Amino acid sequence: MGQQHSAPGGGAGGDGQDKKKEEKKKYEPPPPPRQGRKKVKKGPDANARLPGVTPNTKCRLRLLKLERIKDYLLMEEEFIQNQ
Repeated sequence: MGQQHSAPGGGAGGDGQDKKKEEKKKYEPPPPPRQGRKKVKKGPDANARLPGVTPNTKCRLRLLKLERIKDYLLMEEEFIQNQ
């Protein structure tokens, strides 16, 4: 933002040098710090180890409730047709 200084009268004189410096200086990530022993990974991560937990009881109760409602509606429809 305010870090580039320009020469009075336009400042087009030093642009070629700045571009060369930018090309030479590319970001290189620093090497990882090594202090002590390297940690050993033990098996797969926790997400892969755990089985998928599903709310079977809740789903089962909801399914039974919906089936009961469906049965009542079918009975009602049959009753109306027979009248």
